[in-house]
Amino acid sequence: MSELKVESIMSKEVVTVGRSIPLRRVLELMARKRISAIAIVEDGNPLGIFTERDGVTLSIGQNLDLDTRIGEFMTENPICISQDKDLYAAYQSMQELGIRHLLVEDETGSLSGIVTEEDVVAHLVSCFFGQFGSIEPVMSRNLITAQENDTLDRQEAHFRRLYEEAPLPYQSLDEHGMFLKVNRAWLETFGYSKEAVIGRFFSDFLTPGQEALLRERFDHFITRGSIRDIEFSMLCGDGSQRLVRVDGRIAYDEHGRFLHTNCILTDITERKALEAKIRKSNRELETLLNSIPAPVYFMDKELRYQSVNRAYLDFVRLREDEVIGRTDRELFASNLAQEFEVSDSQVLEEGSVFEGIEQQVPDFEGNLRWFSTTKTPIRNCSGNVAGLVGISYEITELKQAEQQRRVAEQKQRDTLIQEVHHRIKNHLQGVVNLMRLQSEEKLPDPLREESIVSQIRTIADVYGLQSDSETGHVYICDMLGAALKVHKATCKLPINYRHEQIGRAALVAGESVPVALVINELITNAIKHTPPDRTDEPISIRLRTDAHRAYLTIRNPADSLPEGFDPEAGENLGTGLRLVRTLLPPQGSHLAISHSTGLVTAELSLESPVVSTLSS
Repeated sequence: MSELKVESIMSKEVVTVGRSIPLRRVLELMARKRISAIAIVEDGNPLGIFTERDGVTLSIGQNLDLDTRIGEFMTENPICISQDKDLYAAYQSMQELGIRHLLVEDETGSLSGIVTEEDVVAHLVSCFFGQFGSIEPVMSRNLITAQENDTLDRQEAHFRRLYEEAPLPYQSLDEHGMFLKVNRAWLETFGYSKEAVIGRFFSDFLTPGQEALLRERFDHFITRGSIRDIEFSMLCGDGSQRLVRVDGRIAYDEHGRFLHTNCILTDITERKALEAKIRKSNRELETLLNSIPAPVYFMDKELRYQSVNRAYLDFVRLREDEVIGRTDRELFASNLAQEFEVSDSQVLEEGSVFEGIEQQVPDFEGNLRWFSTTKTPIRNCSGNVAGLVGISYEITELKQAEQQRRVAEQKQRDTLIQEVHHRIKNHLQGVVNLMRLQSEEKLPDPLREESIVSQIRTIADVYGLQSDSETGHVYICDMLGAALKVHKATCKLPINYRHEQIGRAALVAGESVPVALVINELITNAIKHTPPDRTDEPISIRLRTDAHRAYLTIRNPADSLPEGFDPEAGENLGTGLRLVRTLLPPQGSHLAISHSTGLVTAELSLESPVVSTLSS
């Protein structure tokens, strides 16, 4: 018998994947192509191998994350053999190493095929039957030399041992489907004695209802000379059932006459259970994802899409096969893709959840739509980040409503401020003229009248700062200084003022008057609500400014705030604070009023766009 080589039986169609492919897709691929192993390859080099047995071991009875990349589960540094290696030597290597798959390399070291223990044993056993016809050789030993006879004896002994000790169940049937031979693995797998099997029909060991299938398949087997991937449900000796796959071919004599069948039986019960589990998991996940009206997507560690739901596909107007395996740079404009990748990379690097990421994304018609996105890292069984899942809720209507509200509020505020400007100008001018006339006419109590004129004029000077500026900007410290000059002149309570200046903060032209009114009302309110008998504790006013912001703190003695006092909601406010609440700019300003240990503190912060970028 000529020497058999690995290349004569190896499968040249090796299915390969990269190490970042999810376990789910690998198992689906193996089930669809009906293969027992898959090679993990990068840059043409085999990194590992993943077998059907690995999948069963991982999944049965475990809460396994099927979206973890296959690189976490593969057997690294797989055993490779040369394609010109002797077939029996390859089988011995498998037995010694306890493995069932070998990757095959050609003379250049490139991956050229894959061979399984099942293939090797089946071929060797087939050769045994093909050469000897039965367990006892039929050729005449008188016609061969002693050396040839010794060689034949050794080969026969090898095949006998291979047949009996092979880990896979083997059976041999006659042309009517009656058992001629079974090996030890067959008996142990199905739980029968040899005497209970030999001489009986194969149909006696099948579960009920498969008679028609057996007749059809066996007739096909006899006609074609081989079968592959035929499934039957076997009835075991203990009453249990096993789903098996049958592969085999027919042995013929030198005249081409039927001798017997050679068949391998592979238990696929666990594989079928795994496939059913995967299909059920996929259906449930797909149903769940597609029921979510917001776009949902899964990405691997290389930021390639692994799965998306129907809402995502509807938004981008692409098919699933046009998205899966691609990156954002392949689907969106470069600037938008780069914006997506910034937060994606942070999720992977930090392993943290990012919530409320608001972004504008154009739809397929070019309309800009707002989305609020949450991105969560996906971890594998080892706790390492293996990818991310994102869900994006559309907030376009909320953004539009918010914008409309701001426009309406700004319009109302602008109208009020214009009216305030007009009234203040007219009223102050009228009051000043009236008081001056009264003073000239020497009305009673001239000192009191002069104080009123001075007070009103100082307020007018605060508003006049804007017109005196060439740029239209008013420095906050100048405005506060003018206001304090008047209040210190008329207030009997001590006022302590300090300015911490890093830079001079200037108000923009359109905000000078309302901010001046707000500050003036806060000072007036502090004076008004300080008990007259608290002259031993001064009213404290502190201003801290730099070129871009200002912080004003006004603190005065007071027993308490009014019950139910709420500046944000406008509850229980006096006339002055109601005016403050109305005039306070909605953006770039914040006012907080609190009470603690006998003191009321008003804190006003101002920044852009209320404070201009005018340098000091």
